Amino acid sequence: MKINNKYNHPGRLIVILTIILSLACAQTAYYGLESGFHISGLALAGGGVVITSPENDRQNPALLDHSKPAVGFSWLEYPAGISAGIASLQLSWKNHPVQIGLRQLNYGEFDGYDNEAQSTGSYSVDDTWLTLSTAGTTPRGIIKYGLTVGAFTSQIEDYKAQIFTFTSGVSINSKKHRLKIGAAIRNLGIVRKNYTEIREDLPTQVVIGIARSLAHLPLELALDIGYYPASKSSFAVVNGIINLAPGFKLRWGTSTAKIDQAPGYQDFRDLLAASGAAVSFTFRKISIDAGGYFYGPGAYISGMGLEITL
Repeated sequence: MKINNKYNHPGRLIVILTIILSLACAQTAYYGLESGFHISGLALAGGGVVITSPENDRQNPALLDHSKPAVGFSWLEYPAGISAGIASLQLSWKNHPVQIGLRQLNYGEFDGYDNEAQSTGSYSVDDTWLTLSTAGTTPRGIIKYGLTVGAFTSQIEDYKAQIFTFTSGVSINSKKHRLKIGAAIRNLGIVRKNYTEIREDLPTQVVIGIARSLAHLPLELALDIGYYPASKSSFAVVNGIINLAPGFKLRWGTSTAKIDQAPGYQDFRDLLAASGAAVSFTFRKISIDAGGYFYGPGAYISGMGLEITL
């Protein structure tokens, strides 16, 4: 099979070739399991195991909001015309939050050709992820726990992968010491169908984190440390929330992924790699998020989010 980008943009073709090469090397190819779908979650730069965000269902479901039913949406624009989005609904059932999320990552539309350079028609490349989450708490509210299950489907022309996913987490909160400790196991899964006969590893993560609210500053500061069992690699994320004013907050984060994304630190843009920020403004029952994330030297992901309390 030969592929040709319908919109003649090399960026999209590079994405597809990267996926194909990863298949050939038997590495993880399930990029949608780690991609950002909500700008306020992406702004935490891979953190979020102790800092609340609209993507806690996949970062640490123990942090799901226990107080309000809500509906939320977000849209992200990646480089080369790639886009991602999420629609979610959070309700309460027997005093437990229940959240349903539908995520999609669209890599674009391509023209396919056979080995004789004859057109086989156009096709899209995308990932779809349906999740169901819930959380609970101990009677005194010190320990919270949560679980997310999902069905993930990825399609590259005639190649399809299907996975059942699991993420679980716990959070311990000490109001007296203004301290939170969290841990999560992300992206466990059962592969129902691979793209090909080649086995790809899931990007399973084990993450622990600690956060503290500063006494004289409107800042909650967190440090997350994660480990990938499949690749035996680790990462660290510094992230937090700044309460700028009533109903107005800033989420931000930066991670050690910048070492791989922009080696050498040749200019200021390299220092911003693997870093993000997003502002959230809440007025009555409506919350609006906007921000961005720097990926590598010069690449930028932007997006907006909306949440309406029911």
